[in-house]
Amino acid sequence: MEMYINTQGDPLVTASGYRLSDSKDAGHVVACPPTYKLGTQFWVEDLGILTCEDRGGAIKGRRLDLWVGEGQVGHDRVGQGSGYHEIFIIN
Repeated sequence: MEMYINTQGDPLVTASGYRLSDSKDAGHVVACPPTYKLGTQFWVEDLGILTCEDRGGAIKGRRLDLWVGEGQVGHDRVGQGSGYHEIFIIN
């Protein structure tokens, strides 16, 4: 099987064009299903307000993916916020 691997673009720029930063965004930005517009804000139990800035192939149904950072910082935060949470859409 042949597959094309895309290494173009900046991995820290989201689908909305937002540039991620460990210092201000880790734990506050999520990838959400296309059901929600980019920029939608959610209040998530135990985590606070999160903003939809990205998409992803595995983001379907009742799932959000929390961006926790890059490199060792992100690795150390893996699992933070995982699990089921009560969520309200703010806008």
